[in-house]
Amino acid sequence: MSTVLIGYAFEREVAAVFAGYGYLVRHRGGSGDDGVDLEIRYPGQVERGIVQCKAYEGTLPPTHIRALYGSMLHEGADEGWLVTTGTVGPNARAWASGKHIRIVDARMLPQWRSGALLDEGVKLLTLEARMRALSLTHALLFGLGIGATVGVGLASLLKLGALALIPAVSFSLVPVAAAHAARRWLRQTYETTVEQIRAQRPHRGLAWTLR
Repeated sequence: MSTVLIGYAFEREVAAVFAGYGYLVRHRGGSGDDGVDLEIRYPGQVERGIVQCKAYEGTLPPTHIRALYGSMLHEGADEGWLVTTGTVGPNARAWASGKHIRIVDARMLPQWRSGALLDEGVKLLTLEARMRALSLTHALLFGLGIGATVGVGLASLLKLGALALIPAVSFSLVPVAAAHAARRWLRQTYETTVEQIRAQRPHRGLAWTLR
């Protein structure tokens, strides 16, 4: 498996852990991510946080901590996280001290992961992906295509002329209404799941105590 695929899988896992602590998570990793793999938010406590995920063996050079801090300044983030399968040495930790940087390395990773409601976190990521996929614009374009087909067919078969526009418009709105209803249901399910996680993991769970 390529290092790119391994890195992406690790980013997805870390995203699920954050979601399993009740964070709102947006995946941003990839080319042109400006050193930010995830954006996180926890209303009332973290308005804008960024996360760098490093699937790494051995001890990370201190440059990774400095790069994270630079990304925090550039993004205007109030909290930065470095989550890695490697280890972070004492010099890098000392440099991060007092800079609103939280570090989870190989020594802490199992405990941090086990403290999250991981199944619920995965569910949140899935719901978010489905909401993004349900584009109202795409539904409207699809509906217009159906409406145009229906309108032309009725005008041709039944000689309705301009009257064919009435059922055509009605048919074109069906996919939009369906997409809107589905997005609303997904949003309600998402918000309910977040509330359930936060009720069981108050104060951001173990994430609250990490320094």
